[in-house]
Amino acid sequence: MKHFLAYLLVSLMVLSGCGEEETPKGSDGEYFPLQAGFYQVYSVEKTVYSEVNPTQTFLYELKTEVVDSFANQEGGLTFVIHISTRATESEPWQFQEVWSARTNQYQAVMTEGNISYVRISFPAIKSKEWNGNALNSLGEDDYQFDGVGVSYELDNELEFSDALIINQHDELTLLIRDRREEVYARNVGLIYKSTSDLVYCNDGQTPAEGGCVGLYIIKSGTEMLQMLKEYGQN
Repeated sequence: MKHFLAYLLVSLMVLSGCGEEETPKGSDGEYFPLQAGFYQVYSVEKTVYSEVNPTQTFLYELKTEVVDSFANQEGGLTFVIHISTRATESEPWQFQEVWSARTNQYQAVMTEGNISYVRISFPAIKSKEWNGNALNSLGEDDYQFDGVGVSYELDNELEFSDALIINQHDELTLLIRDRREEVYARNVGLIYKSTSDLVYCNDGQTPAEGGCVGLYIIKSGTEMLQMLKEYGQN
């Protein structure tokens, strides 16, 4: 009997320990928080390259704010998001457009204009892939988790202990550069976004032949860096 009780006690301790290890830190939906009054302010640097005009760099701030919600056909809520911009923090916000967002147990969806993107696929598992364009007609675009539950520090010294790093695309050829990355922090949402959509000089000749192929001289395109600087609840 004593041996049985000892065995039972050890078994319960083992089961209890296993349960603690398997308990998740929270819902993956917390990486994409949606609640009326929640806002995020970003600093944005955008560079535009052109064949006919000088290169231009734009510095501004962008604000997203959840202003309303309504019931959707999935039985959940779709949240209305106002997008505003301003040149500097001393100027008033200028409303630009309306987006919307929703989550369910499988995915987080952002609709920009009339185009819906699957920004996050649940559950979040490192190296998992999914089609970010599954809900639109733009053609397949595979996203992948490069990091799950990792710490992340922005250049402005904001630090986050639990983040998702999503590689939306990473392609480099002699002719183009197409790279897109987003980072989401738990209970904060999008904290970082970087895009490069470039076309390189292509005159059909290598440098040895007096041409520009392979020198990666930017012919046209855009580069954009968006970084969180403030967030909160109104």
